[in-house]
Amino acid sequence: MSIRHEISRETDTSINLYLKIADEYAQKLLRSTPDGLTLANLTCGLFSLIMSMNGLYRFSALFIILAAVCNFFDGRLARVLRITSDDGAQLDSLANVVSFGVAPAILAHSIKHWSFLMIIAFISFPYVLLKNKTKMFMKIFVLV
Repeated sequence: MSIRHEISRETDTSINLYLKIADEYAQKLLRSTPDGLTLANLTCGLFSLIMSMNGLYRFSALFIILAAVCNFFDGRLARVLRITSDDGAQLDSLANVVSFGVAPAILAHSIKHWSFLMIIAFISFPYVLLKNKTKMFMKIFVLV
């Protein structure tokens, strides 16, 4: 009787050990999910650069839109999971500069024939951005 009891105790502890290791891996995966979406944002920005340099302007614009979707969800997911890190913030800033600064600028520079609607869109974009983020910009200008 005691041998069976010891065997069942050993299997229970080994199962608990495997469950504990699996839970640790699951927690690590969950903590790195927002950074994975940020890397997807950065990758979409880089693909947008490649597409615009090869003359595939529609694909370039689609990658910029996909980068915006990834950027939206990585911030939301990080707030829901209450995950903050300095590395993640720096990575997010880099991805935003590439995806929403460099890629649209290269796309705009690469397009040879501008239509009237494109001109309106590029002129109105900073206005819409400033109108929606006035408080944030006022804080930046007051601090500077």
